[in-house]
Amino acid sequence: MLKRLKLGQKLGLVATILIAASLFLIYQLYSIVNTSVIAFIQKEVHGIIYIEQIAPLNRMMQLHRGTMNVVLNGDLTGETKLKEIRASASEQLKLFVAIDKLYGQELEVELEARRLQALALALLTNAREMPPEESWRKHTDLNESLVAMIRKIADTSNLILDGDLRSYTLMAIVAVGAPPLLEEMGQIRGISGGIAAKKVKTPIQQANLERLLFELQFAQRTQLTYIQDALQYNPGIKALKDIETRNQAVTAFVALIKREIVNKDAADITLLGSEIFAQSTAIIAPYWADFEEIAPI
Repeated sequence: MLKRLKLGQKLGLVATILIAASLFLIYQLYSIVNTSVIAFIQKEVHGIIYIEQIAPLNRMMQLHRGTMNVVLNGDLTGETKLKEIRASASEQLKLFVAIDKLYGQELEVELEARRLQALALALLTNAREMPPEESWRKHTDLNESLVAMIRKIADTSNLILDGDLRSYTLMAIVAVGAPPLLEEMGQIRGISGGIAAKKVKTPIQQANLERLLFELQFAQRTQLTYIQDALQYNPGIKALKDIETRNQAVTAFVALIKREIVNKDAADITLLGSEIFAQSTAIIAPYWADFEEIAPI
């Protein structure tokens, strides 16, 4: 058949075949690239959904740790609040279990998630019967591990690799800046509440508070940098402006703890454990609220 075609027709046929082959290759390449992009973004979505589910558990278990420390050190006015916190934390734990079944293996946190689920359940069930030191140690293991898991999920879900500065800067607040800052504030609140409840302050507790307050101010500066970057690319998000104000309130939190706990002898502490805990929580709680608003954005 080709022998019957003129030279121009042969060249046209060859060109048509080459163009068709090229178009096919381009389509295949586009399909591969498009599929990869979709998979990348889908993993980011799974990561932020997972973080959105475990951050509230982190918040409630920080409250559970501190309230439990106040109660175990003798201020029983927190018993009713403790029951409310336990009920809320139990619901958050169920969500943690559910989300891990969906994405835990994909995000490479499945084994650690199971350990933390078991630890959280044990604390919600048995912490009231533990010595204060054991309860504090196990709660802090749980909460610090949840903070570490949030950071790991940011890595394994591609969030840390997000190329869009609008969303990347928000991710930095949610996964890198806020969790350690809030955990340090939670530890300071819990230790201070226990000291105020018992009216006893050991040298170790004093040293831990001074260390945590120093670390908190560093975490505060880091988070403020993330907030300022996020505002540059997301000027319309109200929660970012709120959280900048909340970050300034960390200074008030530090002043409160220094004035009422660190700079006083235990016998001179006048606030109840529940009072120092409530005043600290009033500063911390709005920060968490803004965190939970920014995460889905």
